[in-house]
Amino acid sequence: DGRLLNKETSFKDLESCLLHLHRAGYSSPELTAACGTSAGGMLVAALCNRRPGLLAAAVMKVPFVDVLSVMLDRSLPLTAQEFQEWGNPETFPEVFEYIKSYCPYHNVKAQSYPAMLVTTTLDDTRVPYWSPLKYVAKL
Repeated sequence: DGRLLNKETSFKDLESCLLHLHRAGYSSPELTAACGTSAGGMLVAALCNRRPGLLAAAVMKVPFVDVLSVMLDRSLPLTAQEFQEWGNPETFPEVFEYIKSYCPYHNVKAQSYPAMLVTTTLDDTRVPYWSPLKYVAKL
C-alpha cells in the first residue's frame, strides 16, 4: 500500500527495482532512464532528489511535483477528492510533515541531477500547469 502515510513504500520499491537491475547487470546508472506521468512523475522526481545517481535521465510528463501546495489549496477542483490518496495536510500536522518530507518541490537541493525533460499542459485537471514550471525553475 503506497498511499497516505505509506507513500515512502513507493519510493523504496522503485529504488529497489533499479538497484536490482543494476546489480544483475541488466543496466547501469549511466544507461538507466525513468519516465512517469502525473503521480508517476512525482515518483520519478522524488527518486531524482533522493538517489540522483541511479538514473542518467528522467522524463516527467505533467508531474505532480508540488504535492504539499496543491493538497493545501482547496480552490483547486480535485484537492478534496485526493485526500484518500495523499491525506489532508491542512487538518493533520503529521500528514503535512510527511508530505513535506517527500514532496519533490520542497526537497530540491544543490546536487547533481540526472538529465530531465519535464512537460506540463493547460488541460490537466489534477496537476496545475504552474506546478511543473515552479519545479523546473527551482531546479
